[in-house]
Amino acid sequence: MIPADETFDGTFPFEPHFSDAPGFRMHYVDEGEGEPVILLHGEPTWGYLYRNFIPGLSETNRVIVPDHMGFGKSETPQDREYTLRTHVGNLAALIDELDLQDITFVMQDWGGPADGLAVRRAQPRAGQAHVRPEHGDSRFSAGAAERAGDAVVPVDRQASRSRHAG
Repeated sequence: MIPADETFDGTFPFEPHFSDAPGFRMHYVDEGEGEPVILLHGEPTWGYLYRNFIPGLSETNRVIVPDHMGFGKSETPQDREYTLRTHVGNLAALIDELDLQDITFVMQDWGGPADGLAVRRAQPRAGQAHVRPEHGDSRFSAGAAERAGDAVVPVDRQASRSRHAG
């Protein structure tokens, strides 16, 4: 586990936040105000991957960047299973604790399948999902996403609410 106060010579200057909701000490960055954007890493990376995205996105949004269990500044519990189901549950616990609504998800690498399931689980809270099929790219923009073949997936909250009602 990387120490909470480590900034890597100022290249990761964000205040560390921690949640125990998933059943271990999960680190996340929480910067800015507005509609939430959750940036989700794959393997073998951690939230540091998004260090250049956070300042710009946080000018108009609340940017949440969690470190999955066993990555970055999050704990690496020895008594937990490291499965897709566990990672989805951990992310869902964080989303619930922070009471996030109308979330835009940005997913990268293997985080896509894990986090895609979390998006489905969080559909009543989700706004859209931006799926990056390849490793992260600091040239993030809507135009770059189209050219790279990324998918911006709007989440039908009304249909989701109908399925979950009654």
